[in-house]
Amino acid sequence: MPLSVRVVPEQRLVWLVGSGVVTDEELLAYVEEYLEGKRLGGYDELVDLRGADLLGVSVAGLSRVAERAAGSDPGSRLVKVALLVEQPLALGLSRLYQGLREAKGGSRLVRVFLQEEEALDWLGLREGGPSYRNPPEP
Repeated sequence: MPLSVRVVPEQRLVWLVGSGVVTDEELLAYVEEYLEGKRLGGYDELVDLRGADLLGVSVAGLSRVAERAAGSDPGSRLVKVALLVEQPLALGLSRLYQGLREAKGGSRLVRVFLQEEEALDWLGLREGGPSYRNPPEP
C-alpha cells in the first residue's frame, strides 16, 4: 500500500507515510477513512512524501482532497498539517495543495517542509515523545 498511517492519540497526531506511486484516489480514501470516518479531523498531520512518487496525483484530484479535508476541520481548534517532501514534483504539488487548502477555508494550517526536524518542531513533537522517530512502516 502506498500510504501507511499511524495514529498517535496521546499527541493528537496522524502520521502518514507515502511510498511508491500515490494516486488521487488513495489520498481521497485517506481523508474519507481517517479524517471523516474515524473522526480524526481535529488531529495534527505529518505527511511524509519523501518516498512517494506523485505522478498519479493531479490538480483536480488535489482540489477534491482539499475540499473533503476542509469539511472535516474541527472549526474551534487550529490543526496543523506538515507536508514533508524532497523531490521537486512533490514540492510543487505540496505547495499547490497548501494554496488549495487555504482557498477552501477551514481551520487547518498547512506548511511544506524539506527538513524533517523543522516539520517535527513545527508540530511540537519533541525528541523522546511517543511518536518521535517512529513513523508507520511504508
